Amino acid sequence: MKKLVLLAMATMVVFVACKKDGIYNPKKKISKITTIRQIEEPTPVGTVFDNRSDTNISIWKWDKNRLQQIIHPNWYENFVYDKCGRLIRVEDAAGDEYTYYEYNGAKLSKVIYYDEGTRYTKEYALEYNGKNLTKITITAPQMFRSVNKEQSPLLAVCEPAIAQIIENNIVATAAQSTQKASVFTSTVSLEWSGKNISKITYEENGEMYTCEMTYDDKINPYNGFLGLYFDDNYKMENYKNKNNIKSITSKMRGETQVVNFEYEYDGQWPTKITQTGKLYPWGSGKTYSYIEYKNSKK
Repeated sequence: MKKLVLLAMATMVVFVACKKDGIYNPKKKISKITTIRQIEEPTPVGTVFDNRSDTNISIWKWDKNRLQQIIHPNWYENFVYDKCGRLIRVEDAAGDEYTYYEYNGAKLSKVIYYDEGTRYTKEYALEYNGKNLTKITITAPQMFRSVNKEQSPLLAVCEPAIAQIIENNIVATAAQSTQKASVFTSTVSLEWSGKNISKITYEENGEMYTCEMTYDDKINPYNGFLGLYFDDNYKMENYKNKNNIKSITSKMRGETQVVNFEYEYDGQWPTKITQTGKLYPWGSGKTYSYIEYKNSKK
């Protein structure tokens, strides 16, 4: 999570930049997420994900308006900020993995992922049309293209199931390619409807994967959050979307899949999310996510 400090810019310009990407300060702050996954359809033969049900709990620690740490069952992640309060680095305290962020003015411009502390693994370059993010170019050395899909920086703009499928396609397509290039490149294009991403298209070597989303009219509690080291159970980590996803229709290689989401709310804020449909890569089933907020009444 590297970033451009822009020390040479005027104080007013820096102040404006600090109000944009890299600042996550929602009115209601998450304190705990309990996620229960129940698989109904048998998992693919040979997969290691063979549990029929599991529960994960994450605890969110805040220092006033800054998220400092998320504690997971077997590991935790730390969030590092610059003096302006913009997120510049996420540290996986268990796996020696780091994500750095760079900014161009008020916008996130690049995400760089390192494994084993210093090994460059992937780079995500972001492009915009006005305020809207419209394209992500993914670059990875061929020898490191098998980076853990559950820690993809695409989680910043994609629902985790989508990010995992895209990353899986990157690996599979690269493995089948006869090209001997030292760098592997693919692209993700985004279309918008109002303040939400309505369609995502992944393209590489003639392969195309698309997904289309619909939304509710309530507040997305992850809006503005760039922390990318989420366990695969957590949903709605889309820092660009104002509202919560109601459905995802994905199409790839002639196959169509639909995932639906239902919500319970405390006012405008979701407190329970029920996901029904494909739980990639485990099979079909349901995931229940219970969200608690700081200072909320029990």
